[in-house]
Amino acid sequence: MRLGHLPWRDGTATLHNLDFHLPATINAAIDQDMPWKLLAALNVKYVMRVDRPFWFNPPPESGERPFDPEQMVLLENPNPVTPRAFFAATVTPADENMYFPGDNGTRPAPTDPQVDDLTVHSIAEGIGAEQHFSTIGTLAAAFDDDRIVVRVEPSAEPRFLVINEMYHPSWRAWVDGAPSQIYPTNIVMRGVVVPPGATTIELRFAPFLVSGYGIAIMLVGIGLGVLGFFALWRGWLDRPVDTVLTFFSSCYKQVSRHVRRPRVGRVGKPVLAVSAGVVLVVLLFESNFLPTVQYVTPTSPYVPPTLTADQARMAARCHGDSTDAGTARTTDARPR
Repeated sequence: MRLGHLPWRDGTATLHNLDFHLPATINAAIDQDMPWKLLAALNVKYVMRVDRPFWFNPPPESGERPFDPEQMVLLENPNPVTPRAFFAATVTPADENMYFPGDNGTRPAPTDPQVDDLTVHSIAEGIGAEQHFSTIGTLAAAFDDDRIVVRVEPSAEPRFLVINEMYHPSWRAWVDGAPSQIYPTNIVMRGVVVPPGATTIELRFAPFLVSGYGIAIMLVGIGLGVLGFFALWRGWLDRPVDTVLTFFSSCYKQVSRHVRRPRVGRVGKPVLAVSAGVVLVVLLFESNFLPTVQYVTPTSPYVPPTLTADQARMAARCHGDSTDAGTARTTDARPR
């Protein structure tokens, strides 16, 4: 897990989430109990402190303390937050230790480790040597689920664009319509070299199923299923199939007899048509031509809390700043 390579305090990074155990009472020392500098580098501006009843919403008969909206506290990062998309001035190759920029490798890591300004210095995997890029020009990024479009002012010099979101090898990039490489940047981010004169960078999430290997495996699986159906329907297997080799050998012999005069039959045509339809529907869904629906199943019925006026104002403030900085998330449902 790439997120685990960052200098978190022991016990913070787990397989699917980050756990921050804060004091029971919010006080002036709270700043010393959070890795604010690292969170700021990851575009986290707000952290919401909640307690156990917030997650489990215990029923009255359980005997546990019910959820209390007064226990919700919204904490603001005291450090400047790194943008969600930015140009990096200097990019150096990542070493085998996979250290975040500014991380000196001390383990266990301190509570609030020092990190570099990523707009000044970033690291990237696949970069042969240290390179310096221009940061001149504005950019405007639009994030739409599995598609990101960044429009930049043209420049006479190359630039290195960093998308401050989770890296995953299934992302693909195009610069002015031409395919471009995505570099794993700062361990958990994505980087793209913007050549001189370019104005539009587009990134799309392409799952394995719609890749060349994924489609080939799916077609082979469907073909084997159709072949097995015909083998049973035509009675090609006159004895139990003991091994996979016997199955393919028997099918090959029977198919070779009819190679000059293929007989699909009344049942074979619908089977092939349905198989083709399944392939088409799967490709449409995985290519995001059809809308994506995500479901969340709670462990118990959720009771919407009633926020106080102050909490509502803080939540509205957080929502208003969501384009530049986000609230800390404890789960990562999809790598992006």
